This record gives sequence, C-alpha cells and structure tokens, in this order.
Amino acid sequence: MFKRFLRDTKGNVALMSAVMAGPMIFAAAIGMDVAEFYRAKSGFQSAVDAAALAAAKIVAKRGDHNAAKTYGAKVFRANIANFPGSTASININTGNGDCTSQGIVATATLVHPMHFGASNMILNGGNLKKNGNNDATFTVSSTVQCGSDSVEIAMVLDNSGSMGGSKLTTLKSAARNMVTTLHASMANSAKPDPIKFALVPFSNFVNVGSSNRNASWMDTTGVSSIHHEHFDWSKTNNDMSVAQVNGVFRKTDGTAMTRFSLYDALGVSWRGCVEQRPYPLHTNDTPPTTGNPDSMYVPSFAPDAPNDYSNNRSVTVTQGDGRPYCVRWRWSRWYRSWVCREWTDGERGVYHSVVGRAYVGSQDYDWNGRYRHGGGITYGNYIQEETYYNNYLNDHHNIKSGVERYDEAHTGTGVKQYSRQKWMWKYFNYNYNMNDNSFASVQGGTGGPNAWCEAQPISPLTTSESGAKSAINSMVAEGGTNVQMGIAWGWRTLSSGEPFSQGRAESINDNKKIMIVMTDGNNTYYPANYWSNSRSTRNPAFYSSFGHNGGKYSTPLPRRLFAGYNAINPADHLPTYTLAMDQHMVETCTNAKAAGIQIYTIAFDVPTNSSVEAAMRQCASRDAGGEPLYYDADNSSALTDAFESIAEKIAELSITK
Repeated sequence: MFKRFLRDTKGNVALMSAVMAGPMIFAAAIGMDVAEFYRAKSGFQSAVDAAALAAAKIVAKRGDHNAAKTYGAKVFRANIANFPGSTASININTGNGDCTSQGIVATATLVHPMHFGASNMILNGGNLKKNGNNDATFTVSSTVQCGSDSVEIAMVLDNSGSMGGSKLTTLKSAARNMVTTLHASMANSAKPDPIKFALVPFSNFVNVGSSNRNASWMDTTGVSSIHHEHFDWSKTNNDMSVAQVNGVFRKTDGTAMTRFSLYDALGVSWRGCVEQRPYPLHTNDTPPTTGNPDSMYVPSFAPDAPNDYSNNRSVTVTQGDGRPYCVRWRWSRWYRSWVCREWTDGERGVYHSVVGRAYVGSQDYDWNGRYRHGGGITYGNYIQEETYYNNYLNDHHNIKSGVERYDEAHTGTGVKQYSRQKWMWKYFNYNYNMNDNSFASVQGGTGGPNAWCEAQPISPLTTSESGAKSAINSMVAEGGTNVQMGIAWGWRTLSSGEPFSQGRAESINDNKKIMIVMTDGNNTYYPANYWSNSRSTRNPAFYSSFGHNGGKYSTPLPRRLFAGYNAINPADHLPTYTLAMDQHMVETCTNAKAAGIQIYTIAFDVPTNSSVEAAMRQCASRDAGGEPLYYDADNSSALTDAFESIAEKIAELSITK
C-alpha cells in the first residue's frame, strides 16, 4: 500500500498550487507596487519639469521672480492632481533671473502611498524610502535653461493702408515688446549673437532698399525676361542708337540701357521696390545668378501710360516756316468740305505724312489775307482717346528728333494709342514732356515710375535691439496687401545666401530660423477698372509687383500673376486676383517650411472665413500636437496677446538634469 501511495501522481497540481500560492500572491503584490512606483516617479518628474518650464517662461517674458514662482507652483499642483492621497511640496529657485546661464531650478518632494510594505524589500534603491505607513517619498528636481539655441526671427508685417491709425500703433508696440522680451531672455547666452531680428514691411511691394541699386543680385544690365516688358528700345531718339547685344540692350558706347537708365534720364530716384521674379522663382529662395537671368531681381518701374486726348489736333502753318501746306484743293462730298489735293512738297491727298489732314473751315485765309479756300491753316482729325492711370509724361502722340508731328498710326483708341506706352524717347526728353514733376497720385497711391512703392525698406537681420526697434518705429500704413511677397522676402532675410546673407548657415543644428507673418486683410491686386469704368483696361491691372499683369498690345504680354495658378482662363477682376495671390502665398510658405523655416501667422481683425484666414492657417507651421501655429486676433488686445504668446514659445526652453 505504501508503495502504491508513492507511485500515485494524482493531485500533484493541486498540491503544487497550494505550495506556490503564497509566493505568487507576494510576487503579484510586488509587481503592483513596482508598476505604481514607476508611474508615480515618471508622473512626478513630469510635474516638476512642467513647473520649472512655466516659471522660466514668466522670467523670460516679464522678469518677475515672484510671479514666476507662483505660476510654477500652480502648474505643479495641476499636474499632480492625479495622485490621490499624496502630499507634495515644491521650491522654485529663480536665482538672479538669468534663465540662460544659471537656469531655473525646481525641487519637489512627494509622499505617495504604496500598496504593500513588503515591496520595500525589492524597491530599496534610488530615492525611494520606507516609512511606517507603507508610503514612498520621492525627491526630484528639474533645471530649465532659456535660449540654448540661437534664434533668427523675421517679422513680416502688413503695412497696407488699412493698418493705419490705432492698428499700426498697436502693431508697433507689440513688435517692440517682442524684441525687448527676447533680447532680455537671451542676453546672457554663452553663444555669440544669440538672437537676431529682421523686419519686412509689405504693402503692394516689398522695398529692398535704394542703397542696393548696384548690388550683385540686382538686374543692372537688363537680362531678365521681364526687365523690358513694357519698353521698346527701337522707339528711342534718332541720336541714341540702341541695339541688343548678347541679350543686353546697349548704346554704341557699350552702356547697358535698363530701368535704371530711365530713372536717371528722368532725374528721379529709384525708391527700392522690386518686381516679382517669374514663376516659380518668386515662391522660392533660388540664389540670384547672372547664369540664370530670371533669378536676378528687377527694379520696379511703372511705365508712363498713353495720354488721353480729345480735341481737334491742329497745326498752324506759317508761310515760310518750312513746313508743307496745301496748294490745290477739291470739294469732298464725304468730308462736306474742301480738302487738299496737292501740297507744296509734291505730296498728294487729304493726309500729309508730317502735317496730317488738311481741310477748309468756314474762315480760312491765304497768305495775303484774302478770304478763300486755300493754304494757310491745316487741321488734323478730331482725336478721341482712352484714359489711363499714371500718365506722367506728355508723349504728344509722337516725339521723334524733337519734331512734333501728327502720327495717324499711333493715335486714337485701341492698340494704336496703347503702343505709345512702349515708346522710349519720351523718357529722354522729359523736360519738354513732363506733365507734373511731383507725379500726381494714382488712386491715392504714389504715381510716376515708383508707382505704389509705399513700404519702408527691409531691415536685414541685426543683433542690435535698438536697430530693430527703430525699424519698427519707421513703419507707415499705405497701399494694398501682398502677403506672399512679404513671406518670400522674409525667407530671404533668414537665408545665408544673397540677396540678404546675414543668416547663419542652414546646416547649423542649434540655430532656429523663425518667421512671424501678420496681416489684417485679403491679398489685393486691383484691376484697372476697379474704381472707375471710365479707365482703359488695356493695362488689365494697376502696376504692381507683377507689372500690369499682361497688356493688350498687338502681341499681348504674359499674365504673370496667373503663372502657376490652377484656373482655366482666369478673369481680370479682384476676387480672381486674390485667389491667385493666395495660392502663390501658400506655395511660398510650403517651400519655406520645407527649407526649415518655422512660421507663426497672425490674422488681425480679418473677416471670419475670409480667403486670407484659410491661407494663413495653411501657412503656419505645426506644434508638437499637430495644431497650426496660427493666431486669430480679433482686436488690438488679442494682437498684443498673440505676440506675447509667440515670444514665450520662441524663447527656446530646454530641460537639463
């Protein structure tokens, strides 16, 4: 029986289970405590990190030590709310406020209940301590330093006319405060030049500064395909022979004839605005090189529009003055008057190539004062022409070798009159032709060759706090809105290459390139008949950074705004122009972000669901949670808050243990 008992294996499982039950329960208990230990430790460390970070933001933003400690403690309490039954204390040491080199130190202690005292036999290392109530005590610290990376910031700010008054005042104040805040937070960084600011004011154009007229990246020889868009150098003075040599228009002495030549001929200074490069170059930062002519930057120059003239175009001929006059007449049923049959120089017909049309009025006299239908006075046709914006030179329907003549081929409405916009000789005879040296405004904007060049010049990246603030103070509110051009040039100020090369190399890892874009309205580019249907639309749009966006010459000019625009046969009206500009704007932002630029956007007092609001959201970079770095500022107070919030985020805060 005893032997059978030893051989019997029935009940082994139950027996072993009974034997192992105690150790298994003990192991489970330990496992629960281990899990709770690490959960508490991790969560508590995060709470202390958050407290130090919050305090550092206040120090960086306002330099208020007491407020920093209070706010840090508040954030700490909020983060340990998920530790029921625990008690905690925190001390935040802001030192002398030098968040950059000294750092903000937060030290906290947490007494946290554990499940089983026996677990202390296993978890007895580190800072876990056992007391009589099965509680664990954690003591952790966190040090936060501000500005561990260098920062380059381009403020791209709307300076259009709608920003006038209190809006511009608020913008200047908010931008200046940001400069002050970030310079203060990074003042003691060990890095050389830890923070730089650039300012790009924009309206219809961006102004690169008239001092850059001879910069290597400016098209000073006229090689770009858009440089001579509205000019025909074959229509110049007889004594100024201009020929195209290897793609450059030159005088016989080799001087390149460019838009700068026209400014000089008029005695007018170029203000510093430039046109958009041809698509897609205007949406990127392709380096300007002479080997790629369209990459060069072309100075803005609004062409003199044709005169509008409605009158009898007459020329009085005096006997002996050398000009031909009619010597033989005939009655014309068509004209219902006497018309010329033969001229003193032998030409025949009603029209003379120099004088024009001759006919007899009711009181014509011959050279001896006798009343008859004969030579003595000749009259041209009745001329009726279209009215254009920005007619600042009197082209007299002709100007050639200083001799005024009636030119039927370039007179009247339509393409004939419009062709005079390309004539060059009027610019080199301006003392004779200029209507108004002050250049009357064009619909409230600057007139003349600098038409609508309103914005203040770009201020390149600078380490000078006072210099950045001075540039902000100089901003003025005039003109329309071209956000895309502002963004493109904001990117170029941050770039390490030309046209502005103050930026650090893009390959530097511990340097951030940041753009802040603010606008208060939709992109605007105005068709020629936007304010008045009485104006000619042969220039489809007012002159702006895309030229006149085409032109109805016998050979129409390119509609540059619509290059790359995904619409078929787009119309020349404001809504379509706005949508095309929005598309270029988003494309530019996409390219800039791909190049490593972080973009913050602020829509200031714009209508809800406006096209620019959607474009600004798309332009913004994303935060760690995937949300756009976009601010919808409905009023001046919200604009100020937006700049303060961005300043906090920019103050590069990194946690070091």
